[in-house]
Amino acid sequence: MNSIKQFLLSREPFLPMHAGLWIRLAYFKRFFFQANDSAQTHSVLDAGCGRGRYAALVAARMPDAMVTGYDLLPHKEWESIERLNLHFMLKDLHAMDDCDAFDALISIDSLEHIPDNKKVLALFYKALRQNGILYLAIPNENEEWHFFPRKWFAHFHEWEEHEHIGEQYSLEGLCNIVTTLGFSVVRARHTFTFWGALAWEIEFLMHHNMRKLRIVLLPLIKLLGILDIYMPFGKGNNLVIAKKL
Repeated sequence: MNSIKQFLLSREPFLPMHAGLWIRLAYFKRFFFQANDSAQTHSVLDAGCGRGRYAALVAARMPDAMVTGYDLLPHKEWESIERLNLHFMLKDLHAMDDCDAFDALISIDSLEHIPDNKKVLALFYKALRQNGILYLAIPNENEEWHFFPRKWFAHFHEWEEHEHIGEQYSLEGLCNIVTTLGFSVVRARHTFTFWGALAWEIEFLMHHNMRKLRIVLLPLIKLLGILDIYMPFGKGNNLVIAKKL
């Protein structure tokens, strides 16, 4: 309840940001830094970093750590956020050859874009040092909530079919995979449960055609995201935090 109160009394409800990204960042801030001791975390890899938002956040919060972002394609945002302890590299995750190189590894909404991604998870294990932390978030479209008619999201689902070519798993199945590789699961839970999925759908439908209403409802949308973190309801996407033994 204190977190919800702090949220309502801050400027955060009114700062513009896409609901899906805001909720993923909120989860990341809540659980990644809790799992990692900044004094012991000297190197971090964001594998499939996209525009680099998570890598940039870690570099700012952990100024003594060297943060690296890998992605298959370059992004223009990299130039504006690179800093002394943050750099980006073009890298196919199937071609990773790092060994005992990182204290923490982040993979957020990237494995669903990669076929045969169990092999990538094995490379993640190899890339981490002993006691290194894996922060893994991946969709599970079979267990997502749906509220509004699917035809209203036709364009997005076409994008999903084209882009999400990698395997997806139940939460239990994902935990079994990382445990078999040699990890110990520290935390496993669903994200974008009832509250988060509802927030995402409301914001998605208003993003292009009802922008003024979206601005008015943005605090409510973000509040649903907060509820998703602290009062999850039902299943959804997957978040697994694991330690390399």
